[in-house]
Amino acid sequence: MSLELIIKNARLVTENGVLDGNLGIEKGKIAGLFSVDYVPAAGHIIDAEGKIVMPGAIDAHVHIPVGNGTHRGDFTSDGKAALLGGTTTVIDFVKPQDLSLLDSFWAKKEEVAKLSPVDFAFHAVILNRKDLQDIPALVQEGIVSFKQFMCNVDNLPGLHTGLLYETYKILARFGATATVHAENNEIQEYLTTELKNEGRKDPLAHAESRSCLAEVEAVSRAILLAEKAGIHLHVFHVSTGKAAQLIQQSREKGLKITGETCPHYLAFTREDMKEKGPFLQVTPSIKFPADQKILWSNLAQGSMDIVVSDHYAPTREEKEKGWENIWLVEGGIPGIETRVPYLLNTGVLQKRFTLERFADIIATKPAKIFGLYPQKGALRVGADADIVIWDLEKEYEVDPATWGHQADWTPFAGMKWKGVPVLTILRGKVMVREGRYLGQAGYGRFVRRNY
Repeated sequence: MSLELIIKNARLVTENGVLDGNLGIEKGKIAGLFSVDYVPAAGHIIDAEGKIVMPGAIDAHVHIPVGNGTHRGDFTSDGKAALLGGTTTVIDFVKPQDLSLLDSFWAKKEEVAKLSPVDFAFHAVILNRKDLQDIPALVQEGIVSFKQFMCNVDNLPGLHTGLLYETYKILARFGATATVHAENNEIQEYLTTELKNEGRKDPLAHAESRSCLAEVEAVSRAILLAEKAGIHLHVFHVSTGKAAQLIQQSREKGLKITGETCPHYLAFTREDMKEKGPFLQVTPSIKFPADQKILWSNLAQGSMDIVVSDHYAPTREEKEKGWENIWLVEGGIPGIETRVPYLLNTGVLQKRFTLERFADIIATKPAKIFGLYPQKGALRVGADADIVIWDLEKEYEVDPATWGHQADWTPFAGMKWKGVPVLTILRGKVMVREGRYLGQAGYGRFVRRNY
């Protein structure tokens, strides 16, 4: 047997545990997992002695500008950042613009294919009843999920409960996944009005307007609708402990409910907003230490499934305006490059969970939730050769000046971390080597969901 590439002397983080061995790559696929004693002939050999070999990470929730807003970055810059941070596949969103939802999908797919160095998939955003007619065609096109808002966010409308339920019943016919931004719109609008009437425009005012109650009520309602419709519901960016517990309880009842949280909810609390202000403005908002404790616990034991970046990167200048008036500032945090290193440090190296659970959180479980497995998400024969080699000993300080994307700020700046991706491979091609970016725009491919 002769292969294109062998990674030898590796500690392979597989679905069956951490194994010492060698991994072979041929024609962009993983061709074999071999014992440490057997090294097949290969055109190229990479020695990974002392390193950890992981599946390429999947960031299942990103917002990367296309067209308007590209002063904040685009798929070329943010895809580069993803690869530098150990992520090889991202899932972005398609919204109906001036076109139908289906036509918007085709247009965005074509545009992103020209720009992206990483593989990509899409969630479709349902904004009104008219969009429902495109669900069958989008399922055929391989859309991974159908998202709806339960509250107004950045000029995108929250939908009433009846339309959510109507959508869920349609999705049930196709075995499709519903995804939801779950905050109660009436509670959020009431609190916002009350705070503005008090003259509040400080950064904490926005956080207080997106309350724990609003999230918990909406998550509870969405789960009830999903149970009645008989669908898989995935809850986006869970920020409260009580919402995480609702997801856990629904699973114990046998419902197919999954959830995600984000590094900023695990790392920061309202207390941190006194220092970081608008640079921690996100929707849902940053919450409290008690919420963090539950999120970490549920993440470790598996009832909180995955961690996503929810990457969106307003410029420093745009964010700075929030010190004067937070209501004029867009939410968002650049996280596409820091998500995986953060979890490695605070999850694995601080012994909150194992390397196997780490791989599950960042790669295997997102692939399974959104129908990309077994093509993506695991070190297994026949899967795409999306592989990251990690040096767990190298220490560094988080510095946005070294990043791949255009944002020059992060709330994680100055933190001391350990562990870097020294080699990132996408479908057999080396994209990053020792921090040097070797990728190219347009190499990324659209990945269809397996229905």
